[in-house]
Amino acid sequence: MNWEAIGAIGELIGAVAVVTTLAYLAIQLRQNTRAMRSSTFQELGTTTAKNMEMIASDPQLVNLMHKARTGLSSLTDQERIQFGAFAHCSMRRIETVYVQELLEAIEPRFTSGFKSAALASMNHSGFREWWKMSRASFNDEFVSWIDTSFETGAYKQLHIG
Repeated sequence: MNWEAIGAIGELIGAVAVVTTLAYLAIQLRQNTRAMRSSTFQELGTTTAKNMEMIASDPQLVNLMHKARTGLSSLTDQERIQFGAFAHCSMRRIETVYVQELLEAIEPRFTSGFKSAALASMNHSGFREWWKMSRASFNDEFVSWIDTSFETGAYKQLHIG
C-alpha cells in the first residue's frame, strides 16, 4: 500500500468522524432545545400560577379584586397601591410569556392559554384604568399587543372568574 492510499483512507476516516460528530451535535442540540423549551414552559406555568394561588388563598385580595372591577375610584389609597402592585406583577409575568414566545423559547401554541388568561383578567374597568396609567413600564411590543387586543375587542370574548 502506498502513502497516497493511506492518506486517502485517513481522509475518509476523518470525514466519517466529522460527519458522525456533526450528527451527534445536532441530536444534542435538538435535545437541549426541547429541554430548554420544557423548562421555560414549566417556569412560566409556575410563576403565573402564583397569581391564582395568591388570590385563592387571600380573602382580602379576592375582595380587592372584586372591588377594583368597578374602577379604581372605588378603592382607597392603600387599596389602589395594593391593586397596582398586584396588577403590575401579573402583567410582568404575562409580558414574560409574550417575550419568551418572541424569542422562540416557547412555541405560540403553548402560550395561547397564558395570553387568554391575561386578557380575561383585564376584562374590567379597574384593570384597564390601571393599564392606561402603567403601560409605559412595559415592552413596546407587549403594549402594542395588549392595546390591539382591546381595540379589536378580543378581551370581551374571554371571561375568568
